[in-house]
Amino acid sequence: MDIIIQTLTATVVVYLIAIVLDAPKKTLPYAALTGAAGWFVYLLAGSESSVVFSTFIASCVIAFLAHVFSRVSEAPTTVFLISALYPFVPGTSVYRAVYSLIGNDLEAFKFYALQSILISGAIATAVFAIDSIFIIHGKIKKYHSVEEQRANTI
Repeated sequence: MDIIIQTLTATVVVYLIAIVLDAPKKTLPYAALTGAAGWFVYLLAGSESSVVFSTFIASCVIAFLAHVFSRVSEAPTTVFLISALYPFVPGTSVYRAVYSLIGNDLEAFKFYALQSILISGAIATAVFAIDSIFIIHGKIKKYHSVEEQRANTI
């Protein structure tokens, strides 16, 4: 039941974030759905056991859906990516790292700083990987259409 409540909350939050970021009105439901799916996958992947792994998997789902919905709604992919990835930004870890550094707790600082870097890296890697897959797919599709045109002219 907690997963459902968190997913519904994520849906509303991402919808509101998209509004604040001035996303086009026709993209708001898609952005909310992207954020909900990402958060749902994040929870299913075991957010408590491995935050970095869960964030990576959720970011892959978000990046994939962002590409799909950008084609459906004819809007830029970033409209969906930015609003849906917003809840995954490691603000708490950064805060705790700085707080630990100020409090002279170097072990906690190292832990939270590394966690922040790893989470940020997981998000970036997931978006890059999915973008690369879509770029490669587009080039293969274009190559096959050119080959088909050549075959038809011969």
